[in-house]
Order: sequence, then C-alpha cells, then structure tokens
Amino acid sequence: MLLGLLSLSKRPLMEEIMRLTSILSLLLMTILCFDFAQQPLSSCEAAKDRYIEIATFNIEHLTTNGKNIKQIARVIKDLGLDVVGIEEIEEVAALEKLVGYLDGFKYKITSGNAPIHVGIIYNSSTIDVSQTRQITSLTLNKPKMLRPGLSIRAKVKPNGFDFTMAVVHLKSKGGGREEETDLYRRQQIQCLSDWMDKELRANPKERDIIIVGDFNESLERAPFAPLISRKDVKVLTGDLPPINISYIGKKGKRRYQSLIDHIILYKGKGGALEEYKAGSISLLKDYSRKYPDYDTPMPPDGIT
Repeated sequence: MLLGLLSLSKRPLMEEIMRLTSILSLLLMTILCFDFAQQPLSSCEAAKDRYIEIATFNIEHLTTNGKNIKQIARVIKDLGLDVVGIEEIEEVAALEKLVGYLDGFKYKITSGNAPIHVGIIYNSSTIDVSQTRQITSLTLNKPKMLRPGLSIRAKVKPNGFDFTMAVVHLKSKGGGREEETDLYRRQQIQCLSDWMDKELRANPKERDIIIVGDFNESLERAPFAPLISRKDVKVLTGDLPPINISYIGKKGKRRYQSLIDHIILYKGKGGALEEYKAGSISLLKDYSRKYPDYDTPMPPDGIT
C-alpha cells in the first residue's frame, strides 16, 4: 500500500498510502506541506496548527473481514490526517467501520456498478466538504469494469484554505492484454486532464487542485503523457528517488516493483503548488515494526 501525505492550509500535508498487494504490502507516505502564512518553517510538524494533512490510501480489498481495520485507523490517527482518499473499497460497511474508529470523521464514496469503489474520509472538525461529485468520464462508458473518480470541494474550518481534491483508481494491468490496458489508462489520464481544465473554467478563481490515487502506471511510460506533457501540472512523486516504490508484486518467477501511485498538483498561477513546501514529499518507513498487526511484510533490502 502506498501512503502519500499532502499538507494544505491549516496544516497542508498529503499522505498517500499505496497498495497492499497479496504478495507484499507496502506503505508509502508522501508529505506535502502548504504554508499559507508564508512564513519560514523548519518542518510540517513545527506548525501543525497551520496545516492540514491529506492522504491517499489503497487498502486493497477493503472488506469488513479481510483487513485489520482498527490497525488501519491507528495509522491514520498516528499520522494526524485530516483528509484521506481511499482506493479499493469492496464493502461500504468496511469504510463505515473504519470511520467508526476515527472520532469526528465522515466519508464520501462513489456509486455505480464497478465491483470496487473509491472514497474520501475527512475529519469534520477541521474540514468542511461543500460539494461531492463523481468523475464519471473515467469509466470510459464501461461502468461495470472501470471506476469513476471522486472529487470534493473542501475548506479548512473556520475560514482557512479551500481546495478541490480528486481521488482516482485507474485500470489495472491485469484483466487484458498490455496494449489494451495501456490504452485504457491513457484515455483515463486524458479524461483527468480534461477534468482539470473543466474545473479551471468553472472556477477560475479556484486553482488549488490536487489529484491523488492509484494510477496503476509509472510516470515514464506513454499512458501518462496527457498529464506529464502539461506545463501547468506538477507530479510530486516524480521528485522521489528511484528506490521509492509503491508496489511490489510477483508474476511467476519474476518480481517487479514500481511507483504507480501519485500526487499531482496544479502549478499554474494561484495553484496548489504555490503553497507546497519544497522537498517535503517522502515515504513512510518501518511501518511493520510500529504496526505489527497491520500484516505488511518489510520490502526487500535497499527498497523504500
């Protein structure tokens, strides 16, 4: 699983929990700090009252019986997260159970015919969500196979930073030929680019746009071109050193590893990148020691 952190006003920080695979579960944290007071800070923790923490977490097969949900809630509590994008929800009841362990948290979730969903949980004492919408274009008119995204308009209480956040879970590389799944993801990433343009046209004064989630795609491959080629977009996970990965799997005798979960900011004038604390993106390490009941084996030597 990958955990990525994004810090926004009243404590902007984004944490992205990436995928928990059946072969090896991996917890990755990405931290983004947004300083709205425009004052120098030594760290996100040094100014927690001015920041929120945002995360995206692919829990993989989130069901009421399949995961230690109480342990997952403990991770979220310990990290002090305010908003978390959740991928791979198989049972709404499981998301409700997770939120039940988190005082003051509420949730939003996609509907539709896909077997798994994405959702967003948030601390209602610090975050006000005024609007929730599905990004249905991501289904490519195949709602039983492909998942819609979810976006929220949110604001830090009482009068803090407001932002638009989207969480996505794009087509996996399984269930079809590589050429076919690559095409699906390229089309979905183009849809995300189009969605961003639509948001910018509809709300020209609101440019604090954040996209997080499981893209099932690495940045250097062709399917990512629609977003990578944009000059007004910053893919923060692209700043991570090569040893940082969010997925470890195995196919036959071949073991593969990649960074396929990402955090993306709009970096045009007035965009979220202006609030980002440079260099604050990183990974959560040693989680299996701190959370022994989380059932996540350590990654191979030398891998973060």
